[in-house]
Amino acid sequence: MTTPSPPTSTDGDAAHAPSVLVVDDDRDICGLVEAILTDAGYAVSALYHLESDMVAAATARLEPDCILLDSGSRADYGGSWELAERLAARGRRVPVVMFTAHRQAAQEALANASARSKAARFAGILDKPFDIEDLLDTVARAVGFSSPFDRSPAADAVRTQALVERLRAGGGHEIRRSTRREWVTFGAPSGRLVQLYWWQQGGRYLCGAYDDGTGALLPLGDFVELDAAVARALAG
Repeated sequence: MTTPSPPTSTDGDAAHAPSVLVVDDDRDICGLVEAILTDAGYAVSALYHLESDMVAAATARLEPDCILLDSGSRADYGGSWELAERLAARGRRVPVVMFTAHRQAAQEALANASARSKAARFAGILDKPFDIEDLLDTVARAVGFSSPFDRSPAADAVRTQALVERLRAGGGHEIRRSTRREWVTFGAPSGRLVQLYWWQQGGRYLCGAYDDGTGALLPLGDFVELDAAVARALAG
């Protein structure tokens, strides 16, 4: 069997290795997968917690080209069905591979007949214990569905301008934008001065409003999804 070589993608003129996020609470499995995939030319990150917000934040921070998603349940695939659906609904979809020892869940995903399997939109299914060639083939196919995330300053400027336009359409005014990715200060429809910015290391958006009387910054929340961040920022 011939294993496909991992594709390369570009940010500007510089090629970089496609990236894979392994989400699995079994550190030994993660270590084995990381060794195999890094030898094959992938950049690999591991997350040992399957809590939905943590996985969503890691995905937003890393913007990988593929996710291997295990389940935190020993009995079945559990909440990872809903997590896969959440990841499939992102603005930039990251291909998710079901990575599981639960044969019934794998068969359900393969049949793709149930509502939850359709919503999850798995890019592949990888059984445990896995064959090394199957791992490499499945990841290569999934990565092939990915659109590389553009991390260039020019792309950040486009993202920030899109945010400005959304805020303006929602009634925001006197919008001051940064050259950084999605950093803005603006007047909310309520009249309050609001700041909204992307926190790269945390993988989330932070939002706060300034108190008219004291000038103190009042936290309004942090959000993984941009839609939720924009809605809260406009509410002031």
